[in-house]
Amino acid sequence: MRSRYTAYTQANIDYIVATMKGDALNKFDRNSATAWAKQSTWLNLQVLSASATHSNSQEGFVEFIASFQNQGKIECLSEKSRFVKEKGQWFYTDGQHN
Repeated sequence: MRSRYTAYTQANIDYIVATMKGDALNKFDRNSATAWAKQSTWLNLQVLSASATHSNSQEGFVEFIASFQNQGKIECLSEKSRFVKEKGQWFYTDGQHN
């Protein structure tokens, strides 16, 4: 999660794409994400919780709040994200906005 936040702060959309799978990747709009990342001033990431279904889990969840400024307005993105682990690497698959 922290690496994906950092990628957004740097508008490193290639990294964002490389760390996604499934519907999240299929529905991802690279151009919109690039514009949003570049237009935003990233302020803070708060990880509220991180959990896996069990110790050797291939699925995990991260609840977070990302703060940013866009067009002079401070905004927050609050989400519970779902990740799956494949070959030792975690991939974002979907999330529920709070």
